[in-house]
Amino acid sequence: MRTTPHSAASIFAIFLILGISSAIPTPRDSADCVAEAISGRRVFRRQDWSYEGATGPRFWGTLGEEFEACRKGRRQSPINLSSESARLNSSAPIVFKYPRKFGAKVANLGHTVEVIAPEDSALIVRDGVEYSLVQMHLHSPSEHHVTSHARSAEVHLVHRSASGDVQVLAMFLDEDLDSPHVAPAWFRQWKDLAPVKVGLDNAAPAPALPVGALAKTFATLGPFWTYEGSLTTPPCTEGVGWIVANTSVRVSARLLRELTSLMPFNARYTQPTHGEGEEASLVVQ
Repeated sequence: MRTTPHSAASIFAIFLILGISSAIPTPRDSADCVAEAISGRRVFRRQDWSYEGATGPRFWGTLGEEFEACRKGRRQSPINLSSESARLNSSAPIVFKYPRKFGAKVANLGHTVEVIAPEDSALIVRDGVEYSLVQMHLHSPSEHHVTSHARSAEVHLVHRSASGDVQVLAMFLDEDLDSPHVAPAWFRQWKDLAPVKVGLDNAAPAPALPVGALAKTFATLGPFWTYEGSLTTPPCTEGVGWIVANTSVRVSARLLRELTSLMPFNARYTQPTHGEGEEASLVVQ
């Protein structure tokens, strides 16, 4: 068949359109990397917000009505934890009901590496209310500051009650420059299983994560800062109870960097506190 210049141009245009359309991410592709808001279990696409530029923390509250608390909230997290405004409380803040081990999944969400806990498998009790561990994730550097000092990283263990209330336990990680192999077993397994590929579909199974040891570690890190704040990522929902361990866990600098290399800078800047005595209270054991 003889091809005219006009028909050749048409064929080229068709192939060009097909090539472009195949390169455009589908809704399924763009939904692979999500951040899950604990309140209401609503899922927000990762591209809705970020940690830099026009979609960074300073602009979260302008990105949509569902994110307005990030801008208008009066009890936002993280905060600078200062002993100047602290109150001492000798009662233990929580009781752990964690198993020795459980089967979980480790997912690279692009902005953090998250351990997704099996439902109702690990509990804490605070003021007579049970909260189930939903997930744990990492921020680097730390989001909370202690007397205006940040730490190398911060682990958040997010718990939710049957009524939807949220309690977050936070522990700091500090780099150990002298010991290249030091790390708790739970951290080492978290690091070793963390997928390079982003997305929930690429989550790796963690059949025996030693969460019992994690609970025991946390219990030794007192005293503890407690305050009422918010989620530190959009939608920045308030009414979140925070228990932040004052003592850090030492982790080999090399091992910590291997895990944090999978994610970008992901710490929201500290938020202002409003009103006397609202900054934090210090719980000692």
